[in-house]
Amino acid sequence: LDLADLFVTAGQAAHDLVHFGVHAALIGPADHQDADMHVVLLQRVHPRLEIVHAPGLGRHGLGVDPIDAELLDAERLRLAQHVVHIDGELGGIGAFLRLADVQWSSKNREAAMQSLKRALSVAPDNLQAQRAVVDIHLAENRTTEAIAAARDIQKQRPDQDVGFLVEGGIEASQKKWDRAIEIYRAGLKVAPNSTELATRMHTALVAAKQQAEADRHVAAWVQAHPRDAEFQFYMGDFELANRDLARAESRYREVLKLQPENAL
Repeated sequence: LDLADLFVTAGQAAHDLVHFGVHAALIGPADHQDADMHVVLLQRVHPRLEIVHAPGLGRHGLGVDPIDAELLDAERLRLAQHVVHIDGELGGIGAFLRLADVQWSSKNREAAMQSLKRALSVAPDNLQAQRAVVDIHLAENRTTEAIAAARDIQKQRPDQDVGFLVEGGIEASQKKWDRAIEIYRAGLKVAPNSTELATRMHTALVAAKQQAEADRHVAAWVQAHPRDAEFQFYMGDFELANRDLARAESRYREVLKLQPENAL
């Protein structure tokens, strides 16, 4: 159905929408009534759209018999490739990302990587594509390439935390805690108010069995950021997971002081 929306947005003919978009949405285990509703919504948004009842459609006038997973993946891939060529601007980013997603779901990682590279050739700083490139490198055990991609994010966003979060996450996924700590610490110098970097740092310190350093990190962060409810919430969950109920309660009470409307 997402592809159906893409077709209409790109100005594709109504019969193509029915043939490609609706058909593709329904050859899998989709709910027929949901599909009917979606088509009605499409008609409301795009009043020129004409829905026809083609031969062989199911009891709701739109459904078809289930088809095996391989054929479904092949159909989705063909549709995504078709959408890439509908419109130059749309094909430049949105459709390439959708195509890469379909290829990834079909376990065709190298094809997905090529689609992502095409997207990045148009928009070199597209974060969604960059993150996906890192994911593919990691899935293929190409850690060096994944780290290089994370550092490209850092270079493009020198005052943001995201590149350090990505690189630190790579090292953490390899259980290289000392290296992850170094990266998170470097990130906090660049983005000193990043709660996510602060929580990741604490997690890495605990995993590295540096409990004393972890405690110092928490105390320093809370002192420097007394109104950071998100960090207090994280610490409450941490204490709760470690069955320290008194400390967990104390953390959650701090959250409620800062955010009285928070339902926890």
